[in-house]
Amino acid sequence: MPLLIFKALEKRGFAENEISSTINYQILIFLILVLWVYAYLYFRLTGVIRGSFRPSLPFNEDNYTSDSPFYSTVLAMYFILIFFIYKAIKNRLFRGILFVLAIASLLLTGGRSGLVFLAVYFGLYSLFTFKPYISRKRLPIYFVLLIGLIVAGVVASDQIINNRLIERSLSFDLGEDQSAQGRVAKLIMSFENNYQFGLLFGRGFLSHDALWYDGAISTINAYFGILGVFIVSILLYNIYITQIIPLKKDYQKAYYVLFSLTTAYIVTNLISDYYLLTRSIFPFLINFFLIKYILVNARKPETLG
Repeated sequence: MPLLIFKALEKRGFAENEISSTINYQILIFLILVLWVYAYLYFRLTGVIRGSFRPSLPFNEDNYTSDSPFYSTVLAMYFILIFFIYKAIKNRLFRGILFVLAIASLLLTGGRSGLVFLAVYFGLYSLFTFKPYISRKRLPIYFVLLIGLIVAGVVASDQIINNRLIERSLSFDLGEDQSAQGRVAKLIMSFENNYQFGLLFGRGFLSHDALWYDGAISTINAYFGILGVFIVSILLYNIYITQIIPLKKDYQKAYYVLFSLTTAYIVTNLISDYYLLTRSIFPFLINFFLIKYILVNARKPETLG
């Protein structure tokens, strides 16, 4: 499915009105996702919603099975797209408020994948450009907002959520983390299940000890073996050399942005298996080709009023 979506979007261009409308729709979606984090916590506190202490995406059928890692990754991706790539919000007050609310919501999901996404993207982009990503004029403003956010978040979390969400978001002690240990255990299980088949081809979709292996490498290895992991690696490498690397000479900004964004997406999928979700791969690929189209054609999207 991801490959089919990629091929369907690869040759498609974007009309002028489509660029602005697509970006504006995504800002609206991002706003709804940010506000839903606060709404979920409030509704759970008041008993309107019953479910996990970690927020789930809107319209989730089972709130007890939280998809907060995926939720935090989506928030992180839209955060980068809207504030640092498209820069399509013209109103400074709205942009500043949404910026602060977005960071807080990212922490309050209780998922760490989003922070990994941000770290990989900004780390790679900084290595490419050797420039501070936030302008010096705005840095003091964001610094004050972040300090206020941290203080408010600590106070609110102590009173409302006992700091569990923020602690979980910022905890990277993988040796003590049950979620990380579970992913490692499932990776080992994927090799154990394939052992009698020589590890090369996998066991297909039948006779598995688990249906969900909680990781891209684990899942591919379980069903398609080491050969499947190798083929997927070749396909990903082909995307880099055909879609991204050719931009390096004449379109450096497009190269920097797409290389960093794609790598961040792949790294977070190595942790989990979001690429199997249409609501993950479809927005990513739309934005991949939209960014490429805008930067290669030197088109600036219209800003919101």
